[in-house]
Amino acid sequence: GIRALVRSRGLGDVYKRQSDNSLAFVDGGNAELIYAPNISLHFIRTYFCVFSGKKKKKAGLFEFYALASAFSENGRVVYRAEVFPVGGGSFVEKAAEELSGTVFDSLDKSMCDGSHRMSISRVCEAIRRFLEIQTAEHALSLLRKGDFIVLDGTLEAAYPHESDHLERLYSAAQGNSILVSALAKTSRLFTTSGIPINYVLKSNEIFRDPWLFFPLVEISSSNHRAEMLFVKLNKCSRHVFRFEVCRTNNLAVSLGEEDGAQGRASRKPVCKASFKPCFEPSCEPLRGASGKDRVHSISTLLPLLSLLARNSCDVTFPGYPYGLIDADRFARVGDAEKAVLRAGLLAKIGKDL
Repeated sequence: GIRALVRSRGLGDVYKRQSDNSLAFVDGGNAELIYAPNISLHFIRTYFCVFSGKKKKKAGLFEFYALASAFSENGRVVYRAEVFPVGGGSFVEKAAEELSGTVFDSLDKSMCDGSHRMSISRVCEAIRRFLEIQTAEHALSLLRKGDFIVLDGTLEAAYPHESDHLERLYSAAQGNSILVSALAKTSRLFTTSGIPINYVLKSNEIFRDPWLFFPLVEISSSNHRAEMLFVKLNKCSRHVFRFEVCRTNNLAVSLGEEDGAQGRASRKPVCKASFKPCFEPSCEPLRGASGKDRVHSISTLLPLLSLLARNSCDVTFPGYPYGLIDADRFARVGDAEKAVLRAGLLAKIGKDL
């Protein structure tokens, strides 16, 4: 089971709850085949797999080419993406058609490298992320009510247009009573004293069994509609992972803000000095307008976390969901494959010329 590292009463044996629902894992990979300052061509692959317990039930793999090119529009340089499906199928054709023509401002501060104009390669990286989200939306049709989706990474919209794709996924998932989540192998968050959160939580843990740490931060950005936890999913694991769940109407945590409110991301530690006191029995969770919402949210998440814990027993990486290992293995575009793809493409270009 999963233990919560917050003080909560009246939950009884809820942490021992088991779930028979399925988990869908989604990941993507890409490789740049051609680059020039004004053009970038990437090969992109997305993949999803559906697990029931430790058994993989369904899977899907989709491939695309994404071409980003620079052009002038109203006196400014913008980048435009064109997406081409590899092979047939209604999903890849629809996804490619929908994303083709997406325009990015080359001076968008969210994607620039310091004071320099953003690299055109970032456009194809954004397209890969959009295709991952669309693959997750496609996987919804293979899931049942009460199932879960786990993306690789976080639920923060880091690219322009990404929040629109995420909101569409959230809406479709909520209509089918499916919860959207994401798990990240790394985290750049640290405490107010400058120590990485993962290190603090792992070095001060008091439970050997799997556990969760929640609440941790308050997120007020309209581009990051999620609740953040840190979890240890296997008693043999040496790692603590950042885990996020979409904040929906059924998983609402009142923090004194309205859903969709504009604002800058605000990550506030539960304890001002450090996180260590949060392991003490007297520690109270972060409360908003209604403290009961926090307890309700934890009990709502336990079926999902129990499924993840049961899926995180692979001996090669205990504590990390095998579904994400499988998704990474099939979606990854390695250096050898990249070389073959690039050679074939250059040969084709030379032949046409």
